[in-house]
Amino acid sequence: MGADRVCLVLVVCLSGCLAYSMDLATLLKARGNHMQEKRRQDGNPCDDPGSPFPCKGSTTCIPMGYVCDQSEDCEDGYDENSEVCTAVNRPPVVDIMNFLNEEKNWILPTLFGNKPLAKVAHGLAVSQTVDDFRRRLGLSKMDVENLRTALEAVKEKDQDMMLDLGMPASAWQDLLFIFNKLVKSGFE
Repeated sequence: MGADRVCLVLVVCLSGCLAYSMDLATLLKARGNHMQEKRRQDGNPCDDPGSPFPCKGSTTCIPMGYVCDQSEDCEDGYDENSEVCTAVNRPPVVDIMNFLNEEKNWILPTLFGNKPLAKVAHGLAVSQTVDDFRRRLGLSKMDVENLRTALEAVKEKDQDMMLDLGMPASAWQDLLFIFNKLVKSGFE
C-alpha cells in the first residue's frame, strides 16, 4: 500500500507540473504577442528583427543595412531622408538627452537658449549643420557663438575654453564624448 500511495502522489505531482508547464508556455506565448502589439503601438510596425526599419508612408519594413545606402528602398524614399541619415551618424537621442539632463543647469542656458531639453536633443541628432540647428531651435546669435566655441573646444581638446563658458570641470569628459561624435559627423 505504501508504494501505491507514492505512485499516486507522483502521478498527481507530475500532472500538476505538466499543467503548469502548459500554462507557462501559454503565458510566454501571450507575453510575446503582447510585446509585439506594444511595439506596434509604440510606432514601429515591424515585427521581423531582420527588417526593423519602418518605411514612413507604408507598412514596408527594411533591414538597417538598407538605410542611408544611397538607394531608395522605401516607396517614399524615407530610408534616404537627410534627417534620418544624419541621425544614423550621431549619438542616440536618448544618450544626448541623458547628457543634457545631467548638465542642464549650465548647458541649456549657455549653449541652447534654455530651449526644451527634448527639442535640443532631437535637433542635435537630426540637424546637419549648426546653421540648420539654429533655425530649427530659433537660437540667438550669442547661443550660436557659444555652441561654436564648444565645438571648437572639443576639436582642440581645450577644456579651459569650456570652463570660461561656465562648464563645471566634472562635465568635460561627457561633453567631449558627445560633442566629439557631433563634430565627427560634420556638425559645424
